[in-house]
Amino acid sequence: MADRAAPARVGAAAYLPLPVTLVLGTLILLWLAVFTVRERGRRRARSRTGHLTEKGA
Repeated sequence: MADRAAPARVGAAAYLPLPVTLVLGTLILLWLAVFTVRERGRRRARSRTGHLTEKGA
């Protein structure tokens, strides 16, 4: 009977225990989500003031 192969992990994740990898991956995902929301808010605020729509700006 063949052993099931473990899922392939690359980079630093290959050296960390799976629970640690999952926690770190979740933290990175949350950070990216917060960054995305903040950037969208900045762009909306900037477009309301007209910085992006004025010619020659």
